[in-house]
Amino acid sequence: MNAHTPDTAALDDFPLGARAYLFYLIFQIGQQRQSAIEADLEPLGLNFAKWRSLAFIQRLGSCSMKSLARLSGVHRTTLTRSIDRLVEDGLVSRAGLEADRRKVMLSLTEAGVEAFRAAEAVQRQFTDHVLQDVPEKVQRDLCRRLALVLRGMIPEPDLADDILAFDAPRRDIG
Repeated sequence: MNAHTPDTAALDDFPLGARAYLFYLIFQIGQQRQSAIEADLEPLGLNFAKWRSLAFIQRLGSCSMKSLARLSGVHRTTLTRSIDRLVEDGLVSRAGLEADRRKVMLSLTEAGVEAFRAAEAVQRQFTDHVLQDVPEKVQRDLCRRLALVLRGMIPEPDLADDILAFDAPRRDIG
């Protein structure tokens, strides 16, 4: 926008107009949360990427890299580096399937479950603090509305269902 173009966003309640501002807020919430949690995870020997992987593997149970990448929304190359570090740290194990040796399944080790629980407590404390003044009814309404936005972004309805369920997929996607 140049100095001679009227600022139509200034006419709106939001600096960028509601549509653009919605995604700006989602981005900022994610970035601010990641930054705060990252600092709190450091004493546990974790970073946000490791914690995110632990959380997804814990929730999904044993899963393939492909399933983990698709359901977490993290590019497989980035995810591979994070998983390599978790394996090196003894928090995640890799095991091949007898039926297909090319397919590697990931699961948490006992140490991984303990690390997940410690990190989950950090995340829960952060979340409780941040949302203390947001009534549960509002939180639930936001979840429903953001689920509509996310569903609109994912062209595969089954994948959208799996992501929104945040559970092991009903079929093999890996």
